[in-house]
Amino acid sequence: MDSGCFVRIGDIDGKEGLVHVSQMSTRRVLNAKDAVKLNQKVFVKVISVSGQKLSLSMRDVDQNSGKDLLPLN
Repeated sequence: MDSGCFVRIGDIDGKEGLVHVSQMSTRRVLNAKDAVKLNQKVFVKVISVSGQKLSLSMRDVDQNSGKDLLPLN
């Protein structure tokens, strides 16, 4: 998708969520294909839940370590 990508959550069987292009990077991303590739492993953070839909963020998580860059504490 141009406007984002679906990410399968590894620890939750069959669960996936959407990372909108605005949540992919701290820099502006116009097309999801510019930021991620098919089957690429990424770290994500759940930023909202609406029913069964998960909204995810890659920009709030260090992609090298998986550390949450904006913890709620």
